[in-house]
Amino acid sequence: MQIIKKTSLIVVSLILFGTHLAASAADVSPQTVVRWLKEKRQVKVEAIKPIKLVSGEKAFIAALSFPKGLRNFWAGYALVRPKLQQARVIKQLGGQYNGIEVVPNDYGKASIVKLGSAGSGQGYTEEYRSFVVFNGWNVKTLYRAQTLDSNSGVCGDDGGMGIACKETRVSIDVLTTKPFTIVKTTVIGKGSDMDKLKFSRPKKEIIRP
Repeated sequence: MQIIKKTSLIVVSLILFGTHLAASAADVSPQTVVRWLKEKRQVKVEAIKPIKLVSGEKAFIAALSFPKGLRNFWAGYALVRPKLQQARVIKQLGGQYNGIEVVPNDYGKASIVKLGSAGSGQGYTEEYRSFVVFNGWNVKTLYRAQTLDSNSGVCGDDGGMGIACKETRVSIDVLTTKPFTIVKTTVIGKGSDMDKLKFSRPKKEIIRP
């Protein structure tokens, strides 16, 4: 009878441990993310979305903002891993952008996540979007494209130094994951002022990275 009791206790303990992990993976709060990040600078969690790593491990991507950050450093991302009770800032992405899009279909066991980066300076603005998967803490970029290239701050009729305005806009979307295939759409706008841009017809490309 004593052996049965010990076995029962072990089974109950395992069940409770598994339940705890499932609850942890399902109930990550902004406060938990901030605590796990251990950032010295002030940070705010704007959004949290569930993903899977290459191994199949359940994790989260958090969109961050840094209220005291400089113009090109106020936005970012964190990878959150409840299994380890840790979160880390993803250093390669963010800047002025922290949008998150999780592709519905997986890439093997992993979620494909569309993240971005953006920056501006001296009248020019650039944005990029990347399709990535996560292998542990490592970011694997499946495809990256510049999605905005604009000279809006130095062109135009008023204070534009006689420079014509030009803006290139690109969108990237996943068609299939097996094989991984992207449709890239590009339009180019030109004009004497930003509100007078005339855009080209969309140019579509099918890309298999």
